[in-house]
Amino acid sequence: MERRRILIVDDDIREYEDFVSDLRKRGHVVDTAEEAAGALALLGEGEYDVLVIDIVLPGMDGFQLLGRVRSAARTSHLPVIMITGPAAGPDTMARAMRDGRTSYVEKPITVSALVAEIERALDHREETGTWDVSVRPKARGRKPRRKGVIS
Repeated sequence: MERRRILIVDDDIREYEDFVSDLRKRGHVVDTAEEAAGALALLGEGEYDVLVIDIVLPGMDGFQLLGRVRSAARTSHLPVIMITGPAAGPDTMARAMRDGRTSYVEKPITVSALVAEIERALDHREETGTWDVSVRPKARGRKPRRKGVIS
C-alpha cells in the first residue's frame, strides 16, 4: 500500500500511541488532534486520505465534526472511521451511518483491528472513488452470471 496521510482525532490521544507507531512503520504519515477545532485546522492546512474520529470529544463532538467534514467540498470525499466506547448502542451506530461515516469501530480496539479498518477504508476508496460503503467495487474480469445458474 502506498504512503497515506491519516488524521486521528481523540481527546485522549495517548491511547493511540501504538496505532500511530504501527501506521508510521507501514510508511503512513499520521497527524493527531485532541479536539475538533484542532482537526479542522489541520484539515484546512493539508490533504488527508482518511480520518479516524472519536465520537466523544470536548466542545464539538465527533458527529458535529463529521458534519463539517461532509459539508466542505475539500473534505467531503474522505473516508471517516468513527470510534466510540462499548456503551454506545445501536442508535449511535445508526446515526454514524446516517451522518456519513465510512466505518464504525467500538472500543476497546486492537492495533491490528484499527490498522485493518483504515486500510480497508483506503482500499474501498481506491476501488470505488468514494467513501460510501454502499457503493460496491465493479467486478473485474468476471462474466455476469446468468439467472438460475450456479457457478
